[in-house]
Order: sequence, then structure tokens, then C-alpha cells
Amino acid sequence: MIGCVFIAIGILSLIISSFSYDWRAFTNKKAWGGKTLPNLKRGLFFIILGAILVAIDLFLITKQFSI
Repeated sequence: MIGCVFIAIGILSLIISSFSYDWRAFTNKKAWGGKTLPNLKRGLFFIILGAILVAIDLFLITKQFSI
């Protein structure tokens, strides 16, 4: 369950990064400046961490119910 929360946080961070990139490009600023790159890194980190936690959880659940 906590893995799904981490994935949701990662997706939210990627959405914020996308909006930041689009806004900075629209206002003729350097698109990768500001908060774009840190949010991208944070989002990818949380998605990878969440996927690992979900995989571990699924592995433990299937291991528990195997005969």
C-alpha cells in the first residue's frame, strides 16, 4: 500500500515538473532551469522506489500463499 502512495507522489511531482517546463518555455526562460529538473529527479526517484516496494509486497504475498 505504501508503494502506491510513493508512486502517486512521483506522478504528482512529474506533473509539476511538466507544468514548470511548459511555463518556463512559454515565458521564454531557460526551460530546464528553476524547479523543473529537481521535480523530475524527485518524481523518478519516488516512482522507482514505489515500484520496488510494490514488487516486494507482491513477492511476499505470492510467497505466503504458495504451497
